[in-house]
Amino acid sequence: MNVSSKSLVRLAGEGIVITSSASFFMKIVSLIGTLIVLNALSPYNFGIWQLSLGILTGFTLLIFSFLSGLIVTDIAHEIGRKNIKTANYIVSKAFTFFFFTGLGAAVLMATAAPFVTIISGLQITPYLFILSISLAFSGFQQINTIIFQAYLRPVSAAIFNSIITISFVACTAFFVLFLDWNLIGVALAYTLSRVFPVIVFAPITAKFLIDAFNNQQKDKISFLRSLWIRGKFVFAGDWVTTGIGSLWPWVAGYFLGVETVGLIYVAIMMLAQVSGFVPMSYILRSILPHFAQETKRMENWLIRSMRYSLFVHGIVGIGLLVGAYFLFPFIFPAYIAAVPIYAWLLLCLPQRALGDVVGEWFHATQRQKELFYVTAIPKVVTTLFLPPLILIFGLPGFIAWFLLYTNSVVLTRLLYMRFLLRNSFSLRKIILFDRHDWGLVLRAFSFIRNILKRKLIFSYRNNI
Repeated sequence: MNVSSKSLVRLAGEGIVITSSASFFMKIVSLIGTLIVLNALSPYNFGIWQLSLGILTGFTLLIFSFLSGLIVTDIAHEIGRKNIKTANYIVSKAFTFFFFTGLGAAVLMATAAPFVTIISGLQITPYLFILSISLAFSGFQQINTIIFQAYLRPVSAAIFNSIITISFVACTAFFVLFLDWNLIGVALAYTLSRVFPVIVFAPITAKFLIDAFNNQQKDKISFLRSLWIRGKFVFAGDWVTTGIGSLWPWVAGYFLGVETVGLIYVAIMMLAQVSGFVPMSYILRSILPHFAQETKRMENWLIRSMRYSLFVHGIVGIGLLVGAYFLFPFIFPAYIAAVPIYAWLLLCLPQRALGDVVGEWFHATQRQKELFYVTAIPKVVTTLFLPPLILIFGLPGFIAWFLLYTNSVVLTRLLYMRFLLRNSFSLRKIILFDRHDWGLVLRAFSFIRNILKRKLIFSYRNNI
């Protein structure tokens, strides 16, 4: 794909429309899978499942998947400079790197599974064995994601992610509903859903990689040395983030019980669905590096992205709360207690909407060191409060910690970015729509009106 052949605005618009449309469709499909899982598993078993996924998340640190964002930025920079052979060199090295890290992580997780069961007292060894297989394929998933983002292929990315969602739902229905395998069936469905898209895209990915290996030019600095020089703070930051993400479910499970962990995760899943509805970070990661040196254009993109992100997050978040309030008693009666937890977690939704955009500014301007400090420090400090808050206040203490944890990180990033951009960001600028925004709204309404008008005319003619 020739990135320069289209305007960045058009590419961004197409990417947002494609990924958002696919995301909306996949949310519906994913809802079916959620219906099956939550109706098949009790809150306790769902908590066991989430604790198993927490172990899996911990071992993903050994894949170093967090470096994919840095690699995408590097490839986008080289494409912007017309250095296609250098971009191919980065792609080829990235594939080799993630292939071996994924395989190594899978072996280590399978080896550690029995020891986790002995230490925790929970019989989760079979689930960890099955989940370790997904790690072996994660390297292929990473390289596909890098190619999709760096070369602006939103359609391929949407298809890849759709296969993950659809295969998970199909396998879950087969193993859980038909074979009645319950938790072991969910683990198998999860692993197979990571394997299927890799197999489907294997011919296309293989052709792309062969071209990259045969048409490359080595960079002045070796691939691994370059990643270490610029990525050591990304490395440290992700270890902090992922480590805490793997740790807190076990802390909550120890103090509050496994069943409460299941309820908390249902609420967090709902919050994650809101954040994933419009994947602004996915689009901005490949767009912003093209004008990293153009401060005014960068500011304009950031302000508008934050504005639209806030608007969509607010509508979807509140809509999901209303829907959950009326539907959970009928479809998820065992998980009704998760709805008020989600309602409280919505207090961090505006910050999450801004955080999706702000984080991409750090990547685009290659401020990995600063990103580490403004992310790791508030996360580590706030996590120290988790055990005493849960011990003293119970579940409300956990909710207070989650809000403190999320808001402190986003606000620290936003304040730092605002300082570097000389106070050019203000709440008024972010919230208020300008003439350009209203023009886009009017175009959208006009587009929808024309479609409806055509359908009415077509229907009227058919009736005649």
